[in-house]
Amino acid sequence: FVVKIVRGKPDYAVYTLFWVLTVVAIYFLAYKIWATPAILDLPVLQDDVETNADDDPVPESELSALTQFMETEKPYLNADIRIGELADALQMPKHQLSRIINQGFGQNFFDYVNGYRIRAFIDARNGPRLRHLNTLELAYMSGFNSKSAFNRAFRKETGRNPREYFTQPAG
Repeated sequence: FVVKIVRGKPDYAVYTLFWVLTVVAIYFLAYKIWATPAILDLPVLQDDVETNADDDPVPESELSALTQFMETEKPYLNADIRIGELADALQMPKHQLSRIINQGFGQNFFDYVNGYRIRAFIDARNGPRLRHLNTLELAYMSGFNSKSAFNRAFRKETGRNPREYFTQPAG
């Protein structure tokens, strides 16, 4: 194709032809995909080794070891705790700790840790020693790093917000 430019004006016929061909090509491709959807089918990848390790129950010894560690060492008080740090402290691979928490306790890591934080908050709030602190200060002491994270976790754990929990009888 030769584009004629006369006095700085482009040949609009060439541009029109280009866009018409582009639209026709797009419609053609869309029709081919619609008419034969198998074009887009990708092969299903399968693992060479099928293991059912995830189906095995978590040993009680691992559950109790984790529970004992959480209750004695209180790593949940660290607002920046990560699953890798906890796994290192327990001297186990990260995926093993994740499996223990997910299958053994039926929770993800953050919900599991936040459960301990909420219980620590409730104990501190009900105890005589720290009653002079406000809710947010107790939340920070319990390992939360924001008010919104605390409120969200508290409601998820107890079904009520902190004010309702401490002023209304359980029902």
